Amino acid sequence: MAVNYFRTAANLGDADAQQDLAFCLANGKGCKKDKREAAKWYRAAVAQGASDVGLAWIYKDKYR
Repeated sequence: MAVNYFRTAANLGDADAQQDLAFCLANGKGCKKDKREAAKWYRAAVAQGASDVGLAWIYKDKYR
């Protein structure tokens, strides 16, 4: 249920929800693991000023 709420808020542009959704997708918490989609949401959050410390992997070509 949380993933659905995170996705709704993320689509509305909430950076915190984008990070939370990305975490769930990257780790398979409450949904199927999808690192490509996780990277997309992490990049969206970073574009709004969220920290990308420890997230260098989201910029690799295989996650674009």
